[in-house]
Amino acid sequence: MLNNVQPLTANQRQRIADPKLQEYLDRIAHNIVRSYHPGADPEDLLSVMNTHIVEQAARDPTFLDQKPGYISRSAAWAAYHYCEHEQCGRKLQPQSLDREDDGIPAGERIPAPLADLGLPIDIRNALAALSEKRQRIAAMLVAGFQRREIAEAFGVKSPSLSWDFTIIKRALQPVHAAAGV
Repeated sequence: MLNNVQPLTANQRQRIADPKLQEYLDRIAHNIVRSYHPGADPEDLLSVMNTHIVEQAARDPTFLDQKPGYISRSAAWAAYHYCEHEQCGRKLQPQSLDREDDGIPAGERIPAPLADLGLPIDIRNALAALSEKRQRIAAMLVAGFQRREIAEAFGVKSPSLSWDFTIIKRALQPVHAAAGV
């Protein structure tokens, strides 16, 4: 429950129930499921987005004065954030990396976050600020996995991880600059 906020007015409730806004949110939820998080439930994402909108409106009475596109982008951010941190009910799917010849169970193929990889402390510190998902991606890169294999391990297509690769690269830029690389 939010502290020191006013209840929503009838006009604010009407703005939240606006069919155009709800159509945007529905489309966003289905796009997230189709493109980024196939294991997610669109109804859960709609609930997360609507909750976000209500919370924002309770904090800032002028929030709902914005256009539906602006409001939906803010709600989409909340849905992406929810999926990244909650993993939308899906587990990593490393079984696609199974190789019959080595006898290592697939669950042990995705390296643990970066502590066990013997990386220099400055690189570990730079990557420690990343989400656990991005730390696992970085660990797989260090372990020699190709981008395609990493995407398969996460159960997505390779282009959907391109932003994660960019964030990892940006996190390492100060370390590379300090090393003169």
